[in-house]
Amino acid sequence: MFLTPIRRIVSDVSVATGGNILGVDRNKDNRIMFLFFVSWTDAKGDKVLNAAAYSVTKEIKAKSIEFGAENPFIYLNYAGDFQDPLGRYGLPM
Repeated sequence: MFLTPIRRIVSDVSVATGGNILGVDRNKDNRIMFLFFVSWTDAKGDKVLNAAAYSVTKEIKAKSIEFGAENPFIYLNYAGDFQDPLGRYGLPM
């Protein structure tokens, strides 16, 4: 798992320079992006391992909502095939 911090200063600078379409300027707190990944050599594991990755992602999303820290931004390079990162860009929070 990769964790990438997005400090609030990124939002502050974005707002000061006009904002951006990604919506990063709407963060009022520090954030963390995560990339959950697994790798394997046998296609037989595809179904089980992908399901496990999706399950972990859903659990993290549910906890972020529970803690009031949910953010709709999905970094395009970290998006899974079950997510719609482009459909979220520019949406109000």
